[in-house]
Amino acid sequence: MIEEKLANLGKKLDNLVAQGSKLSGKAKIEFDKKMHHLREKQNNAIRKIDKLKSSGGDKLRSLKTKMDSLVNDLGKSYNETLSNFTGSTKKVEKEEKKRRKEYQEQVKSRLKEFDKKLDELEKKKKSLEKDSRIHLNEGIVFLKKKRDETRKKFRELKSSSGKKWDDQKSILDMLIDDLDKSYDEAIRFFS
Repeated sequence: MIEEKLANLGKKLDNLVAQGSKLSGKAKIEFDKKMHHLREKQNNAIRKIDKLKSSGGDKLRSLKTKMDSLVNDLGKSYNETLSNFTGSTKKVEKEEKKRRKEYQEQVKSRLKEFDKKLDELEKKKKSLEKDSRIHLNEGIVFLKKKRDETRKKFRELKSSSGKKWDDQKSILDMLIDDLDKSYDEAIRFFS
């Protein structure tokens, strides 16, 4: 009975560890500390069970009582950790959602600014000589293509989550920086 309880708690701990892999920062550090403490308790209980198996008589009854207490204590610690983990996970998810929303608003704003810059280039194009106008138009077409690629990546980012979101964000950051650099080069060329 005790071994069965301990085995079930071991499986629950393994599941909790798998769920905890989603945490980051302070929540992950705190979670790892608690999991280490729970694993120590689990290993202590296993050692006590082995000791219990190798003893007999009155000592066996005494150890059985201690083992029941240890397994119950491990179960309580697991439930406390699970409760804390659930709270930490919700907090981390809320912070992550807020961070992602802020980032998406920032990207929207940068893309709107870029559209305004493209509109200014379109206006400037009208005042140029024919050859310069053709070259600037080619530059504008190139910049619009880069902007469209960036918007596409932004749509992909909005529909992704977890590690994929972070990967998409890194790519999007590079595309936005490249978009800004390409615009600056076009401005220098036609100034």
